[in-house]
Amino acid sequence: MPDTIRIDVDRERETLILIPRGRLDTTSTEDFERQVMGHVSEGTTRLALDFDHLDFVSSSAIRILLIAAKSIRAREGRFALCNLKPHVSEVFRISGIHRVIDIYGSRGDALAAIDA
Repeated sequence: MPDTIRIDVDRERETLILIPRGRLDTTSTEDFERQVMGHVSEGTTRLALDFDHLDFVSSSAIRILLIAAKSIRAREGRFALCNLKPHVSEVFRISGIHRVIDIYGSRGDALAAIDA
């Protein structure tokens, strides 16, 4: 399994949308962190991650999401996840992360909330 993850980038209005593809496991988390936190450190304040093409999320990837959300919120920005597959959504629900990170069923709902 490769140690990189493909992350497509899209933009809608002022919101940067990252679309990871594959699995966020121990072999791909470092590359995921580099890419996500690179955008955060460049000053992104409106970020959505569309998980429509993501099959697995490890606890180390969840840690990265928490750090990114905290960094963006510290700059009064908005951060959201969307399109989680049922088994990925269950991991977020069981871990309680859904109480800390805004999660939406669709990209449209996430973008509407970020733009609100």
